[in-house]
Amino acid sequence: MRASSLVLIATLALACGGTPAGTVSRADFGDAWPLSVESGVLECWTAFEVTFRAPDGYTYAINGGARGNDTRGWRDGVGLLRSGLTPGHLSPLIERGLELCD
Repeated sequence: MRASSLVLIATLALACGGTPAGTVSRADFGDAWPLSVESGVLECWTAFEVTFRAPDGYTYAINGGARGNDTRGWRDGVGLLRSGLTPGHLSPLIERGLELCD
């Protein structure tokens, strides 16, 4: 499929009120929400790498597979954790992200 076709499809989906399938927010997780931002988009890449696209436009590596792949230019998701939380608190997001894997 050509890139222009993909852009058109994405534009139409958003124009119809659609949101990306991996959209998550603090409201979805309640007290288990580990991040300092309110929402973003989870994605799962081919090698079960879970990432989070934040409102700042950057993509953050969330699980070990993604954090171990420094060739994609992802930022470390640990930097998005709320104060006082550890990488283990990312587990709910990792689980949800892995559900997006094919």
